[in-house]
Amino acid sequence: MRLWTVHQMTSDWTLWPKEVPSKVQFAGRDFNCGPNPAPSTRTLDGLSLRGKTAGGADIYIVEPGPGQITVTSILVKTDIATYSCGVMGGPALLLDSSPAR
Repeated sequence: MRLWTVHQMTSDWTLWPKEVPSKVQFAGRDFNCGPNPAPSTRTLDGLSLRGKTAGGADIYIVEPGPGQITVTSILVKTDIATYSCGVMGGPALLLDSSPAR
């Protein structure tokens, strides 16, 4: 039962959630960090701590600006590195990506 519960929360088949799980549930949405997330080069400058992953890592976001009502990416910070995760099921702009022109 524990294995199934963790899988429902994180998409990982483990008994305990990883700090950076494949899927992070935050603000009513699912964010894709991938099964083997690569460290991000994005700093925490200008970001706000807003939560924790199921595995206990910190979740940082860029505060939505005027006219932006949803968060499209999050940054997950562990003791080792930070990881960028984009929203699942919609347009995603990762925190360390530059805007399309």
